[in-house]
Amino acid sequence: MKETKTKCDMCDRLFQFGPGRYKGKYIEHYEMILCNSCFKTNWAGFPPGLEAQFIAHMKSKDIALPERNKQGWFPR
Repeated sequence: MKETKTKCDMCDRLFQFGPGRYKGKYIEHYEMILCNSCFKTNWAGFPPGLEAQFIAHMKSKDIALPERNKQGWFPR
């Protein structure tokens, strides 16, 4: 089986994403793949430091921005 590397849509790190080993998560409603680190550490939403990256991704996919959560962050 050939190892498949994927780039995280938040941090740009390469990680294995199939076949057989998935070191990240696909968020269907954002059409976004996050490495496990970005997925786990942003459970409360995408903080201001990642906001520009998140907005750019959403625009590139032509997806409307979601409502912000109580903290003022975009929800994961």
